[in-house]
Amino acid sequence: MAERVKNILISCGTGVVTSTLASTRLSKLLDEKGFKGKYKLTQYKIAELASKDSDFDIIVHTTTVPSFLKTPCVNALPLVTGVGMDKVVNQVIEILWPEAK
Repeated sequence: MAERVKNILISCGTGVVTSTLASTRLSKLLDEKGFKGKYKLTQYKIAELASKDSDFDIIVHTTTVPSFLKTPCVNALPLVTGVGMDKVVNQVIEILWPEAK
């Protein structure tokens, strides 16, 4: 039985610049760790999260997110700064593929 593709929401203030950088870096790191084809990345601005919350397995964000969200969230600012990127990707893997650890 094929594993379900995980839906990852990448979010920043406007859904463009920092989320694009975070998305590119996260995708590269996940692919390098053997998860290519096992996830789908989608970008939205932070203001759209409330209506998208239940559509995703994880929210990876570069700015503050609303506290009422039910979807697991990971701060992705390290993907923008380039410092601590491994910690972020490892958190994403632990949440989405706990059996991979």
